Amino acid sequence: MSHPQTDTGSPAGGVVMTNILSLAAGLGVISFIFMIAGVNPLFAISEIFQGSFGSVYGFKETVTKAIP
Repeated sequence: MSHPQTDTGSPAGGVVMTNILSLAAGLGVISFIFMIAGVNPLFAISEIFQGSFGSVYGFKETVTKAIP
């Protein structure tokens, strides 16, 4: 009698890990571009996030632009 194989990996976990790695890769690439341009990457990225999510107005505008 053969035993059915069980999948021990979670497909949702793979999706989450892919999203995290994609975000990290994107931040890495943009940080490299900022460094080439002579800009402090941490300062630039923090300013981008602060402008997008640092106020109610910024958050509303970000959501408005993100939703088609």
